[in-house]
Amino acid sequence: MNLVNCPNCGAQILAGAGVARCPKCAQSVRVVDSGEAERYSEPPTFSFPPGADPPGQYRPATSRRSGPASSPFAETSSSAWATTEGVNPYQSPNYETQATWQDAPPRSGLLWILFSFQGRIPRRVFWAGEIGVRLASYAVLIPFAALLDGQQAEDAVNFVSLLIAIPTIWMSLAIAVKRWHDLDKSGWWVLIGLVPCVGPIWAFIETGCLRGTIGPNQYGPDPT
Repeated sequence: MNLVNCPNCGAQILAGAGVARCPKCAQSVRVVDSGEAERYSEPPTFSFPPGADPPGQYRPATSRRSGPASSPFAETSSSAWATTEGVNPYQSPNYETQATWQDAPPRSGLLWILFSFQGRIPRRVFWAGEIGVRLASYAVLIPFAALLDGQQAEDAVNFVSLLIAIPTIWMSLAIAVKRWHDLDKSGWWVLIGLVPCVGPIWAFIETGCLRGTIGPNQYGPDPT
């Protein structure tokens, strides 16, 4: 036992190896190696509400909290306290994304084939659409040319051709874009047809002859 002075008020304290409290100012002190006393701060203590679990402890999945009905700890969903042995509860969740179209059936419908730029179409639909659009255009123009003669027929055909040009071009582009998608390529590949000589041949081979991607790709499920 050592007789030391309180570092707070100077009163003499009989202290040993542990922590002593000053009888005058109630300051906790402890004796250091040099034989002098120094202030000692006790570690803070934490209290938990009734029924609460201290950190690091988890209730089993089937447990339910007990307590007054008005207490916020009265009942807790069992899923909130479920835990799996060997799993780090502080580990970041592992989010896995999956495209929703992979398990969906291929799109279909005449309006979708002729006007939509989304999805994929196989070769048979591509050829049917391209031939069908051209036959429909001729079916609209031929009656005007047959019913009228001379300059009137020519003017009528030119006028009707101008009217149907926009929807015809739109439908041809929509069909071609979906065919490029089937090959897992961007729809902008339709512009390769503008390249003299090589472009049309390339587009014919790619869109008209080659099979599309086997299985789903970034544009949708396999339509074949």
